[in-house]
Amino acid sequence: MGAGTAWWLWHGGNTVAACIAAALALISFWSFGVMHNYATEAAKRRSGYEGGFSDFTAREVDEIPNWIGAVNLAATIAVVACAAYAGWQTFG
Repeated sequence: MGAGTAWWLWHGGNTVAACIAAALALISFWSFGVMHNYATEAAKRRSGYEGGFSDFTAREVDEIPNWIGAVNLAATIAVVACAAYAGWQTFG
């Protein structure tokens, strides 16, 4: 969604907002990867871990630090706000 919003803003002529949306997309993608790495490392300690992309238990997911979840949530909300701005700029 962030990459699409950045593209939409770029082609709408708003370079600054497009760069912000692109940076937010990168932050969102990065923070998701960090959260996945935390859960994967916790899952590797389990004897029944099969290595699937989402082979996690609730306990393993709970080991993800709250701060990285907050970063991911904030970046996602900001990307949605950028998409709303792009829509307002285009259709409003």
